Amino acid sequence: MERVNKEQTLKNIKIALIMMFITMGLAIVVSTLVFIVVFANLEAFINAANNQDTSQIISLTRQISAVTIISSLTSIPGIIGLVYYIIVYITSFKLSKKDIMILMSVGLLVNLVGMVALFIYRSRLLENTQE
Repeated sequence: MERVNKEQTLKNIKIALIMMFITMGLAIVVSTLVFIVVFANLEAFINAANNQDTSQIISLTRQISAVTIISSLTSIPGIIGLVYYIIVYITSFKLSKKDIMILMSVGLLVNLVGMVALFIYRSRLLENTQE
């Protein structure tokens, strides 16, 4: 563990974890919002299409477009978290024990495993700084 800049790595782990938590929370909120907006307006959209009511179709399309734009903006913390996660992942290659690196490799695909790996890595770094 001596080859890793501990303070900078701890800072990167903290930022990655915060962004991952924000991304997961936003994903829950936005997916619920999309579900409500799309399915609440689905029947109205079908009726408007059958009646060929263009003003209602345009209104419903604008609502769905607004939800799509909001959901795309939520990807910004996800991208920031991924960048910091990759930075921490690269520093894990310098460790003598490779279990964190393996967990972080799986964590690239499964967000929850990545968060667990970051917490384990953080606790090991804190253990070594207290010694």
